[in-house]
Amino acid sequence: MPSYDRYFLVASRGLTASTWFSNALNQHPDIFCCHGRDRPSWTAGNRDNSSAVALKDSKYREDRMIFEIAQRTMDINVYLAILIASARGQKYLGNVHGFVLTELLDRLEKAGLSGCMATRPIWRFWRLI
Repeated sequence: MPSYDRYFLVASRGLTASTWFSNALNQHPDIFCCHGRDRPSWTAGNRDNSSAVALKDSKYREDRMIFEIAQRTMDINVYLAILIASARGQKYLGNVHGFVLTELLDRLEKAGLSGCMATRPIWRFWRLI
C-alpha cells in the first residue's frame, strides 16, 4: 500500500453539501473522490455527473446497495485498494460522506491508522494540493 498521506475520507452528516464538495474536488485533475456509498469504479466513469441523476436507474440503485452493504464491514485497506484500482492516475484519492464518523474511527483504529478531524475542509484541501 502506498503512503497514506495521499488518501482522504471525509465523514459528514446528510444535507451538508457533501455532494457539491465531492463534485468540486473531482474538478481538480489530481483528485479522485467518490461520494457516499458509490462504487469507486462507477465514480471513475462518471466524474462529471452526480450520483443523484443515476439514482433514477434501478440497476445503479441495486448495485449501490450491494456495495453499501459490503462497505459497511470492509477493512479500510481493502477500501483504499478499491480506490487505487478505480482511479485513473490521480495523486489524491478519497471519499466524502461514505462513512459515518464512528464507523470511520473504528476502521482506522482496527487498521492501526489515525485520522485528522478538521473544520473548514474545503479550505484545508486546497491548501494541501
